[in-house]
Amino acid sequence: MKQLYTSDTSPQLHPQSFKPSSPFFLKEIQDFDTDFKTHPIERALIRTEQKYKALFDSIDEGFCIIEVIFDPNERPVDYRFLEVNAAFERQTGIVNPTGRCMREIAPLHEEHWFEIYGKVAATGEPVRFENQAKQLNHWYEVYAFRTGDPEQRQVAILFKDIDGRKTVDQLKDDFISIASHELRTPLTGIKGYTDLLKRQLQKPTPNGDLLTLVNKLNKQVNRLANLVNNLLETTNLSRGELVLTKKWFDLNELIVACISQLHPIAPKRTLTLKLTSVPPILADQKRIAQVLTNIISNAIKYTETEGAIVVSTAKESTDSVKVTVHNMGVGIYHKYVGKVFDRFFRISNTEMPNHSGMGLGLYICAEIIKRHNGSIALESTSTSEVIFSFTLPCKATTHCTPI
Repeated sequence: MKQLYTSDTSPQLHPQSFKPSSPFFLKEIQDFDTDFKTHPIERALIRTEQKYKALFDSIDEGFCIIEVIFDPNERPVDYRFLEVNAAFERQTGIVNPTGRCMREIAPLHEEHWFEIYGKVAATGEPVRFENQAKQLNHWYEVYAFRTGDPEQRQVAILFKDIDGRKTVDQLKDDFISIASHELRTPLTGIKGYTDLLKRQLQKPTPNGDLLTLVNKLNKQVNRLANLVNNLLETTNLSRGELVLTKKWFDLNELIVACISQLHPIAPKRTLTLKLTSVPPILADQKRIAQVLTNIISNAIKYTETEGAIVVSTAKESTDSVKVTVHNMGVGIYHKYVGKVFDRFFRISNTEMPNHSGMGLGLYICAEIIKRHNGSIALESTSTSEVIFSFTLPCKATTHCTPI
């Protein structure tokens, strides 16, 4: 039988019969959300994370977490960067390393790095060491320790670039080697000539070789004294204790005097002067003479027999003069042009086998000129011409009378 639903059997429901109100759960969700965001534990966690990130990014040392990758034989073969700090790129030069493997970044990276980190990951024993990463062109001081679950094979690495210290250490080693060699040479000569002189004096009638022996002995003593003086000069310069006694003098006259003293050591070489009228300079005359003697004697040393050396002066500007020393000789490689004024720098014996020295002469010259507020430079042309020059402040043209 068909049943009919009418108002009598089922009441009609109209929307307006409900009282207007918010959904029952809205307020509860809002209250819960507010409580969650402002909960003290949550705030503490956020603050801790912010402090950790600030510390992580502010330290100067590089820091990274890596995952060491082992082959089926449990041999460490690579590692993947999981996290790095801001200093990582500055310390390594590697950009965007996260997620990448070291073999991908530096295929020639030395095996010892993988072996060390693999051992830390496998044993959990932290390690400190210094090693060179040749492909990255850096030396590093490293502290590595395992972090996280041992099965994850993760290692945290704190490291810093120590190139500066290694360079200083190398300079010290080079200096000791050079100084030992250079000082031994005149000392050997002094010992030999002294023994000869002693034997000659013990003879009943000394012959005429005594004067020759004394002269040779004196030459070696002077050479030794010059080496020691250079060492003392270098020490004074590094301490800022170089004392300058300045006075006004004629630079051209000083050049002529230096050339006259150097003529005897320049056989079969032509020394030419091209001096123009220049104002007096206010400088330490002895120190400028030292610079001139060193540069011109170097030009003589590196000029082939019958070669020419030209010394010239010119007014550089209204308040400076320029001295230039040209020589045509063996030349100098362009890779060395920017290094010749460095302390202890010497061209290798294989390239210049007949010339010795401790690499201090030009360094001292450069420091003397610098302390006179001047400049010094070297040029080397493709025709084996070497040009040393330096500038010095001079007296204004309108006041040329020395005081």
